[in-house]
Amino acid sequence: MLPAGIILVAVSFLVGSIGRLMIEHSRSIVPYGPPKPLLAVYAVAYVLRALGCVLAAVACSILFMDRQLPLKPLERLAAMLGLLIFMWLLVLPPPPYWG
Repeated sequence: MLPAGIILVAVSFLVGSIGRLMIEHSRSIVPYGPPKPLLAVYAVAYVLRALGCVLAAVACSILFMDRQLPLKPLERLAAMLGLLIFMWLLVLPPPPYWG
């Protein structure tokens, strides 16, 4: 679950970058703002990021809370830090779509 979450977060940043490039390119054509289909690309990027962060946070919480796994205290601390980082990424506001 953790690799799937990390891959989804990475894909969301790639989709967001592609959307940003498309909006910058469309501004040279239409100066008043991005068309709605391009804003849908940003919405997809935000949903992918949210899904990836939730998957990764759940995986980190399972690693942290499961006492049957023979993890060292430092590994449990790493799982807790991963949980905090992915929850922080989840609550970050999306970037402004036009500036």
